[in-house]
Amino acid sequence: DGTYAVTLLVDGVTKASITNVRTKAGATETLNFEFVKGSMARPFAAGKHYVWVPKQTGTHLGDWMEVENDGKSMPSGMAERLNNQGNALARHIQQSGLNGGTTH
Repeated sequence: DGTYAVTLLVDGVTKASITNVRTKAGATETLNFEFVKGSMARPFAAGKHYVWVPKQTGTHLGDWMEVENDGKSMPSGMAERLNNQGNALARHIQQSGLNGGTTH
């Protein structure tokens, strides 16, 4: 279940978009795009784009984040999430130098 914004691309060009598409588990949704000759859809604000940021917990779920096209680097928190992508614990264990033994 969820609410989504759907954008229709044809040959890499945005043709239409529908916001607030509600879905339900186990059900299908039919979306009707009406094309008007000479019109152009503008789903995103100028100077911005979206990037996919995965969750850290090994799921396939994540979030789309809107970022500026102004050449600035991304916030350090977002960069850290993109670099880790759920493997922080494995990396910590590998880099800790533990030999599998325990210390008392």
